[in-house]
Amino acid sequence: MPFDIVEAAVRFVFDHSLAAPDFAIVWHSGEPLVLPVEWYRQAFASALRGGGRQELTFRTRCRPTACW
Repeated sequence: MPFDIVEAAVRFVFDHSLAAPDFAIVWHSGEPLVLPVEWYRQAFASALRGGGRQELTFRTRCRPTACW
């Protein structure tokens, strides 16, 4: 996903008051750890820009067999 889309998606959620109290960004794409760490650094920065002053929580989701 392009970083400008990450930022726009997060901004949309907060601009339209769609975030639940336990809102979290969950990275999952089959096996989310196939991307380099630098991609996540840039994606986190983009999400934080999109969230403005909101505090964001990030999580990673994978299949149990792929995590162990």
